[in-house]
Amino acid sequence: MNIKASKTLTIVSGPNGAGKTTFVKNTYLEYLERGHFLNADIYAEEMNSGDVGNVAVSAGKWFLAEFDARLQKGDSFIIETTLSGKSLLKKIQKARENGFLVRLIFLMISTPWLCDFRVKGRVALGGHNIPEKDIKRRYSRGLQNLPVYTASVDEFELFQANEIPVLIASKSKGASIQIHDSAWYDELMQMAKSQQQQVV
Repeated sequence: MNIKASKTLTIVSGPNGAGKTTFVKNTYLEYLERGHFLNADIYAEEMNSGDVGNVAVSAGKWFLAEFDARLQKGDSFIIETTLSGKSLLKKIQKARENGFLVRLIFLMISTPWLCDFRVKGRVALGGHNIPEKDIKRRYSRGLQNLPVYTASVDEFELFQANEIPVLIASKSKGASIQIHDSAWYDELMQMAKSQQQQVV
């Protein structure tokens, strides 16, 4: 996609270890080259690679400031999130009010244990660690919040996060949802429903 084509906020989401940053690097290289990818984790690593937790608050403040600056400039940009909170919903609304097309990409992982396994593999290669309890909590909340987020954006694409992601379902602005892999889509919807039932 050409950055200049329209004002677009792309939200690449999914649990820890789903491969969100890799997905951005493989799919949106133009955004990366122009510095249009806002990632608080990467910024925290640049600030203090030895202890990213120690600079998490500063990285979060940087992210919020950069987000608002992009909206003001009208730049298309990408952010990364686990969807484990709902504060981003207000940002989505603000982006749409500012004339942005908002697109959500979600990378599905079948279990939180697989997420933890992938994170440990990343750490072995020099990447940043995330405690297992945080991985499990974000995994659950991300699935709980997924239906809320898909209803709040203009477009979305849902993927099964294989080495080469498999498109499960998609929805373009003003169109109906298209199911590309019914088996994976049904499993994802059941996973989301199961997590929602646990908090009722």
